[in-house]
Amino acid sequence: MKSDELVKESLDYARTHQQAVRIVWMDREPEIVSAMDAVWLCSDYGTVGRISAVVAQDKKLQAVLNKLMDDKQQRWGNSHTS
Repeated sequence: MKSDELVKESLDYARTHQQAVRIVWMDREPEIVSAMDAVWLCSDYGTVGRISAVVAQDKKLQAVLNKLMDDKQQRWGNSHTS
């Protein structure tokens, strides 16, 4: 799945499953954000490397966010090793 499609699918899921998500940062205190904000944070190259974990009540949403982070980290790593 292309990265843009994954982000769109994740946003669609977050829109219909609104809830608070805990973002655990490597360089600051954890924070609580909306599901939509969590998708944006987990899909942004500039922030994904600073997130150590995401926690959501809805474990499917949590899995979606982890998939987004994995995708960004893989693409980031691949772009710097080529």
